[in-house]
Amino acid sequence: MEEQHKLLKRKLPTALDVIIGAEEQASKNRESAKSWLEELRKVDYKANDVVDEFKYETFYRKAKEE
Repeated sequence: MEEQHKLLKRKLPTALDVIIGAEEQASKNRESAKSWLEELRKVDYKANDVVDEFKYETFYRKAKEE
């Protein structure tokens, strides 16, 4: 689980940069691509929320052990 957390934490900022760049291109091209990218952005934000919840739970459990 910790390894997955590290992987998400490392890759999510890059994924968001790619999404933003693709959204800029999509706005020049097709509306359907733009819609798909908006959904992808929502997924990215939700993944960030999962990472934040994981960090909170980890800190909470460590504090509870002390």
